[in-house]
Amino acid sequence: FLVTLLSTGMRRGEAMGLQWADVNFNEGLLTIRRSVGTQGESTPKSGRSRRVQMTASLASDLFDLLTKRRVEGMSRGWAEPPKWVFCSEAGTALDPSNVTRVWNRIRRRAQPLGVRPLRIHDALHTWATFALHAGKNIRWVSDQLGHADPAFTLRTYAHHPEVVGSNPAPLP
Repeated sequence: FLVTLLSTGMRRGEAMGLQWADVNFNEGLLTIRRSVGTQGESTPKSGRSRRVQMTASLASDLFDLLTKRRVEGMSRGWAEPPKWVFCSEAGTALDPSNVTRVWNRIRRRAQPLGVRPLRIHDALHTWATFALHAGKNIRWVSDQLGHADPAFTLRTYAHHPEVVGSNPAPLP
């Protein structure tokens, strides 16, 4: 789940709403069609679907996860794996409060190691900052994030010292 957030710039609810039908391994794309939040399933924040690129590493990780889901489904007697990429043990969409609870547990364990307490939404900011630092086109970054206006993306991320005046480095 976290690898997906850090590899795509997706929002938490968008990753929670990701279904296997939204994953195109051949083209290396994820289609963001829905978001799952405390009020249930809805449209993405922008109100429209969008397609985001997967890294080869993320595609491999998701393919491995699909294989694992198929094996789990067969052992449970299910005809198909759950439709949700990230699902509960019962195969349903993740509960947002459970995701928050797990994230807070990770944060508490990381703090004694010197990791500052980040919000799960900071994965989106981290991805955007690294993408711009790597020299990705602002229009592309804006499209990946689902921003309607690249100027908004630039205003939000151009002030980061990692972006301004940096030497571009490739994304992992």
